Amino acid sequence: MKDCYLGRYNWNLTCAGLENERKIDSRADAKSIKERAKSVLKRHKVGDWEVDTIWFGYFPNQKYLLNINERKSKYCALVLLRNIKREGLMRAFTMCFENSNLPLKTMTSDRGMEFNCHKQFEETFKVPYYYTDKGKPWQKPTVENTNGLIRQFLPEGTKIEEIPSEQIQNIMFLLNNRPRKSLGFRTFAEVLHLAWQSTERRSYEANEPCCL
Repeated sequence: MKDCYLGRYNWNLTCAGLENERKIDSRADAKSIKERAKSVLKRHKVGDWEVDTIWFGYFPNQKYLLNINERKSKYCALVLLRNIKREGLMRAFTMCFENSNLPLKTMTSDRGMEFNCHKQFEETFKVPYYYTDKGKPWQKPTVENTNGLIRQFLPEGTKIEEIPSEQIQNIMFLLNNRPRKSLGFRTFAEVLHLAWQSTERRSYEANEPCCL
């Protein structure tokens, strides 16, 4: 399977743009996590993802690491962003899932303003996008746990802009290829490979990182 590391984006996205999105934020038609199938909660199949952002630095020089996690295998894809905005998030999602063999059936995030993209996501990928309840981050436990693992490599105070792309790629590779007791001492990549292969009969190269 190919790791879907996505390197630095240097887009001209401003905090003012994010403020404008706050003014037009509308999620009246957004799907609640309560509507999500119970099979997703029980992790029966691969393809159900959680996403979150890890913030570094202080306004107006904040930088962001997008962390996308598959629930069953705990496989993660990391995207280093200069700024956050709907178009930026969608570009990251598109590069991750359109140009790889990663299975995608659902996406779940919190209600942070950077994730005001459910309509565009569902139109692009034809899969449902769900939001956790306000103030309940534990409803996306996989990505929250991985955030903690990432902080072991990149603690608070890290100047993320000084971290080379190769180091972010290596962090992702180490996370996805470290045997875990909770997975029967298989790696994230192995579990995703085996589960997806058994359900869809598709093959992957599990241990070859790819920088797009």
